[in-house]
Amino acid sequence: MQRYQHILVIVDLSDESASLIENAIGLGQIHQATLSLVHVIDYTPMLYASGEMALPVDLDAVDHTMVTESEHKLEQLAAGSSIAKEQCFLLRGDKEEEIVHLSLIHISEPTRPLYI
Repeated sequence: MQRYQHILVIVDLSDESASLIENAIGLGQIHQATLSLVHVIDYTPMLYASGEMALPVDLDAVDHTMVTESEHKLEQLAAGSSIAKEQCFLLRGDKEEEIVHLSLIHISEPTRPLYI
């Protein structure tokens, strides 16, 4: 059986994230793997039905609020799962690009990590 050394648990910070983390912890124990929690903030402007974009007046305030709330929720999930804060990653940008970048650059493993 192939052994995973590092498991990236991609969470959306919803109520279901805790259940996903529990499953990942079980898999991590089987493989004796490191677990990391990852959340990507993908800011997408709202669209009206006519296709026009609705941009918030203060983008900096919206961004700050999203980051602050996401950090808090990610820390809560990590604490509830005994995952070290250093193994939590809050990223901003395109989800796919940011997750691939994290796995290739920041997670130094000889093998590719498992994504959950």
